[in-house]
Amino acid sequence: MLPVFLAHAEESGPPKVGRIEIQRLDVFDTSKPGEDRPPYTLVNKLHFVTRDSVIRRELLLEPGDTFDHYLLENSERNLRSYRFLKDADIEAKPQLDTTVDLTVKVQDTWTTDIAPTIGVGAGERKFGLLSREHNFLGRGKTLIINYIDNSGVTAREIGYKDPRILGSRFALKVNHNDSSRGYDTDGFIGLPVYSLVTPLSLGIKGRHGSAFKPIYSRGDETARIKENFQKYEMMIGHPLTASSRRAVRATYGYAAVDNRFVSSITAAGFGLPENRKFRMPSITVNYQESDYVKENLVNRFERVEDFNLGWEAGLRLAYSAEAFGSAQDEILPRFELSKGIGLGAGRLFLAGAQAYFIYDGSKARQVVQAICANYYHKRFFYPKNTLVLHAESSTGMRLASDSQLLMGGNSGLRGYRFNYFGGNKSLLFNAETRFYWLEDWLYVVSVAPVAFWDAGYVWPEGKKRRLGDFKHDAGFGLRLGFTRSASAPVVRLDLSYALNKEGTVKSGWVFSAGINHAFDPSGNSLHRVDRE
Repeated sequence: MLPVFLAHAEESGPPKVGRIEIQRLDVFDTSKPGEDRPPYTLVNKLHFVTRDSVIRRELLLEPGDTFDHYLLENSERNLRSYRFLKDADIEAKPQLDTTVDLTVKVQDTWTTDIAPTIGVGAGERKFGLLSREHNFLGRGKTLIINYIDNSGVTAREIGYKDPRILGSRFALKVNHNDSSRGYDTDGFIGLPVYSLVTPLSLGIKGRHGSAFKPIYSRGDETARIKENFQKYEMMIGHPLTASSRRAVRATYGYAAVDNRFVSSITAAGFGLPENRKFRMPSITVNYQESDYVKENLVNRFERVEDFNLGWEAGLRLAYSAEAFGSAQDEILPRFELSKGIGLGAGRLFLAGAQAYFIYDGSKARQVVQAICANYYHKRFFYPKNTLVLHAESSTGMRLASDSQLLMGGNSGLRGYRFNYFGGNKSLLFNAETRFYWLEDWLYVVSVAPVAFWDAGYVWPEGKKRRLGDFKHDAGFGLRLGFTRSASAPVVRLDLSYALNKEGTVKSGWVFSAGINHAFDPSGNSLHRVDRE
């Protein structure tokens, strides 16, 4: 009815937003049979419901504004981006006086996490304890205290995040972690982009720390570099053209980057990377189209996910000048591009590409190129089944010695040792079919059996890509989704068999466990490549 109403309203002027009603549900909806008894009612009593003001501040429409359907959808996405909300839906109700009343329906999640962190696979292990509050006193603030032991490397973390300081659109984030290998402190304060029509964005962010970076060969640590790093950046941006459907934004920035490599424990023939010192103004131009679709039963079980099918592109040009204090004059361009295609009900194709390099006037170094594609097909075998296909290709040329393309059990090849395959050219293919078998069991957890196949390899420099070099594995497992948790982790339990013996355990069978899915939508082999 809404399109008919809007067409009729144009005869007497564009419709205005009328009354806005907020309807908030607690973690468990006690109006539903089964959720109206202990222990669910006890959880609700212990939980601070998100405040009305927190919901209203995310809306891009206010009473009296001209009604815009795309700003309404943008407001929904803003709300769904918060972990403390299970879902968000805004219903537009046309009125006889040609206004449009809005009903905002949200449901909270359980926001206090005191939970273990686990990761097991091919001789590697990780465990820890996470303490995190995503919605402190219902005000949308996040507090983090974390402890992790990752194969003997202990780490502690403390952090605070305020996405709307004093109810404004300014955001604040501070985080500090230290471990037996160093420390890392970062922070941000500024005005982020919250819609395509955001008139101004600005920010100041910084990061500094010290860490030992391991260098791998065939899954073994062959070198350990101590790196002291600092990066401080200022930026301000504005739209060149903007509407609720598409926008072109320009962002101007200045960054100071220092990376000093002061010691190493190395194998024979390995040298320290050159120190890096950049002082660089930059300009970034981004183009984005808003063409979102909402889907569930893809990556996050019943949780609604937003996928943008519109074009997104970004080009950054930075000039690191010796006159500003840089080590030498260099140009640092970076390009990113992505697009999605809807192929029918429940079928999505998403693709992206990126390129980055540093040019000193004579040659390019730290050259990184990558493309990726993902295909999602819901209802592939039966109504609650989703087929996921992933493919990616990455190339690095003249990389610094602390940058590596790596692949293994922690980056897409789950039947093999962590970081076993290394080089400068990679290909990865993953196929996984997820059967969403048990939904919201006991109103707490969903269960999805999966079957999968992985194939990939990283070729050393100077060696051509050959499909015969591919390493394959196949297996089955379970995915657990905690439906009322703010973290909404996907817990992964997999048993895989490596079809090639090189790079895996003796039997070929590997049990692996972890948080989130076994492969990322992009850049699995690039997790150890510096892209500044």
